[in-house]
Amino acid sequence: MKYREGSREATGVRMAQAAVSRLGELQVGGKGVRLGVLRQLAGGGHVVKAYRKLDPVEAAALMRQLAANPDVEYVEVDQLMKRALTPNDTYYSQYQWDFYEAAGGMNIDDAWNTTNGSGVVVAVLDTGITTHSDLSANIVGGYDFISDAGMARDGNGRDSNPLDQGDWYAAGECGAGVPAANSSWHGTH
Repeated sequence: MKYREGSREATGVRMAQAAVSRLGELQVGGKGVRLGVLRQLAGGGHVVKAYRKLDPVEAAALMRQLAANPDVEYVEVDQLMKRALTPNDTYYSQYQWDFYEAAGGMNIDDAWNTTNGSGVVVAVLDTGITTHSDLSANIVGGYDFISDAGMARDGNGRDSNPLDQGDWYAAGECGAGVPAANSSWHGTH
């Protein structure tokens, strides 16, 4: 449960505990429920404990009662979340290190527990996008952000065409004796 910014209860565990104590014993499903504050969270919320086991209907009713307080910003269940879905991308372990690698990656494996992408808009803030079976049917427009027309490979630098032309180059294009190189397709990666 989180109290609204500026409310007395938001100032610490003791104030939150005092507020919860003033509630006394709430009635849920015809039975009393005594509450206590266990600890304050880093984001300013408080973990509140009911001192008797509640079924899901009772828990929902209790949460509605707590949320009805105008000083309460939100109430949500404190529950342990576990990974439920494993990515099925053939190249996930080879090329998508930036999704899962702990030190430098986004560590987003758990996002698959929330959504598989349906109805989600993702912005690629990079060199642009390439044609891909996961993306092509879902493009909503955009831009490429390569300001140097020579590097952009589409002849005009930043523009409203989001397609990534790649960073490949032909033999000798980057200097005498420099061999050709394939594109890294950095933006879509």
